[in-house]
Amino acid sequence: MKVWKYFLFPLGFCLAGLLLILVGLQHPVVLTVDGISSHLETRALLVSQVLQQSGLSFGPSDQVIPPLFSPAFLTASVQVRRSRQVVFLDQHHKTINTLVSTERFPANLLLQAGPIRLFPGDLIKMNGQIVDPRLPLPPSSA
Repeated sequence: MKVWKYFLFPLGFCLAGLLLILVGLQHPVVLTVDGISSHLETRALLVSQVLQQSGLSFGPSDQVIPPLFSPAFLTASVQVRRSRQVVFLDQHHKTINTLVSTERFPANLLLQAGPIRLFPGDLIKMNGQIVDPRLPLPPSSA
């Protein structure tokens, strides 16, 4: 009977320690998708598991910060910037350019698309409305 005591006490302490570790892994994370934040409690070990737990689907062109395989318990926030297809019509050169990007500033999108240089006096329109090239575009509705 004495022999069991030597095994049961250490086993009990190990189980109690594992329970404390499991409870201690739960931590809050702020998930920000295209500028919209939400708070969640998670026990996820990796950033990819945080996104999976939240039910968020993302594509290969989307930007996730920190990277998907980073330890989630070392970060308090995860940011996702969804990519979207942008179509440019250059009326001067009569060309159409298309790209997929997470960039939100029109001036930077123009540089990625060609590059297309932006000069003072040039107008940028989005869906027929003039936009400021120095301000971010609104998140995609799709």
